[in-house]
Order: sequence, then structure tokens, then C-alpha cells
Amino acid sequence: MIAHSQQMELNVSVRSVTQLLLSMLSMLVCTPQINAAEDNAPTLGISAAHWPPYIYHHNDVLTGEDYELLKQILAHMHYDLQSYPLPERRVGEQIARGGIDIVVGAARNEDRQRNNLFSIPYRAEFIGFAYLPERASEFAGKTLFQLLSEGHTLALNTSGWYGSEFEEKIASRFPKQLIHLESVKRRLAFLKRERVDLILDDTAVLQFTADSNDIALTLGNEIIQKQNVHFMFSKYSVSPEFVSQFNEVLQNYLNERPGLAAVASEVAIGEQKPSLFENMRRDETAHSQQQ
Repeated sequence: MIAHSQQMELNVSVRSVTQLLLSMLSMLVCTPQINAAEDNAPTLGISAAHWPPYIYHHNDVLTGEDYELLKQILAHMHYDLQSYPLPERRVGEQIARGGIDIVVGAARNEDRQRNNLFSIPYRAEFIGFAYLPERASEFAGKTLFQLLSEGHTLALNTSGWYGSEFEEKIASRFPKQLIHLESVKRRLAFLKRERVDLILDDTAVLQFTADSNDIALTLGNEIIQKQNVHFMFSKYSVSPEFVSQFNEVLQNYLNERPGLAAVASEVAIGEQKPSLFENMRRDETAHSQQQ
């Protein structure tokens, strides 16, 4: 488990509310023609990249919070959903060329907007870093910028989006220390064997995967990126009209469920932690004063 009680309470509470909302949505759409795939229903493709608790396999069945939400909304629109196993690095390439149609939990940026369409945002995510508790004496109280400046390595999905300032001020300064490893489970395995020093991901993903694999983690003391996430659609296989219809169904779902207001208010707890770039400015100011 992650050794950060406030973050754990936040993630557990948010997940509990999300599971309740998914159950409510299931009851809303549980008619035979919606719950079951229709014989002639059009099919959309999605990457089955392992990213729990949002999308993952459990007993060989694809599930997850984002996946179940997407499946229910598409069923309401009389669409079927087909999953394809893809490594993380190929997901962006495949949706950009129409090889798959939808990606869950996507942050928006200019590059992605050139080839894709986006739903309205449906949740927020926090990106943070973590390390093994036995290294707390080395790492506790230090920022990601400080740790990378000391030469430590960071495991992450390099095709993920962590904000423009991360790209400019972290990725460009420490490229040789950013280690891409496929799947959060593999990144955690490397961390446990101390083949990397730090791991970066959505904090809910880190907690879920660490707990599932009986790995203890300690969260760093800053939020690297807080961002809204969307369902992302390929422009080559999905029309703007479809996305408008999808957004209408999704917006109705959001409007009719006051529990989402609780999610939004609890997500704001994360803002009590300093951001990556507030810490970077402080670190750089301190460094210049020492000189």
C-alpha cells in the first residue's frame, strides 16, 4: 500500500463513489436491447492496455472503471466494443491512424487534437511519483527535480502526457534518466528490484497496482500534474456527429448524478500538495542564491 494516508483516503473515496455511479448507470440502461450487443450493432475498437483500476483484465475478462463507463454509454447508443491488446507505446500511433477508435483516460494536448476528437471531461487525475519506503531516508522531502538532479532514474510510460512544463523542464533536462517500461506492473517490478529509483503515474493506478502485487510504496511530496481526462476518438473512424451524440449521453449521465460533485470536491484535496513547478521554481531560486 502507499504510505500516504490522505492520498489513500482520497483514492478509496473517489473509487467508491465511481463504483456506485457505475452501478446506477447499469440499472438505468438494463434493457435487453441495450445490455446485450445487437447482431448488427456497429463496433468500435479500444486498446486493452493494462492500466488498473481504469482498464484491466480480471479473470481473463476486461473490466475497469473507465472501461465499464464507456461500455455502458456505447450500449446506450447501440454500439458494440471490441478490445485489442496493444503495448502502451503503440496506442497513440494506432488511434492517430484509425487502427483503434477510442482511448480511455486521455489528457488533451495540441498534438493529440490534430488527429483525434475528445469527449467532454469525465474525471480528474493526479500524476505523482513514488519510491520504496526503505529509501525514505534518501528521498523524503525532496522534489522530483531535486531527485533527478542527483542522478536518480524514473520509470514511466514515455508516451503518456504529463503536461507541457514536464516535457520542457523535466523530460528535456533528464532524458537519459527517464526509463520507459511497458505497463505499470513491470515498472513496479523494476522499482522493487531497485533497477530504477522512482516511478511516475496516476496515483490511483500506482496504489491499485501496488496493492494488487503486495508492494509497499511511499508517495512523493508533490503533485506533478493535475488534469482532466477524456475519452479520445480517432478522427479517421469516428465523426464529430458521433462525438456530439456521445457527449450528450455522457453529459446527461454527469448531470443526473450528484455524487460526482463529491468526487470533484474530494479531488481538490490533492491541491494541498505543492505542484511540481512551484517546487522547481523554489529549487532553482535556492540554487541561484547559493551561487
